[in-house]
Amino acid sequence: MASQNSLAVLISSCLTLGACGATSDSETVMGQAEQLSRALEKLDLSNPIADLDASLRAGDKRFVCVFGYAATAPGVSQADEVSVQRRGMKCIEGTSDALESDEHERLIGKATNYARSYNLELVRRIRDGIVT
Repeated sequence: MASQNSLAVLISSCLTLGACGATSDSETVMGQAEQLSRALEKLDLSNPIADLDASLRAGDKRFVCVFGYAATAPGVSQADEVSVQRRGMKCIEGTSDALESDEHERLIGKATNYARSYNLELVRRIRDGIVT
């Protein structure tokens, strides 16, 4: 009987502790928007080409991607996918196809526009032989 009571107490404790760690939907929403906001603060949204130049100087030839159903590099056509596969991608954290708030949607739009400009210029430089 004592072992049954111990098991009941253990199960009850686990359920109680698990519930304490649960997050509400509003915490998740704020988490992604905040994560994306912080990621965007590190980028020059008004001049993605300056960030591209800095990345290339540092030897980073990766494309910028955003998360959606899958990670994608905005601005890259199917014909240029080989370049993406060869060089890889660095994704902007906090982007998602699950729009959780108006603010999150607005930030994802900024991230997508930034990535598109960055990637289009990187593709141009690859095609022109500037980046190998």
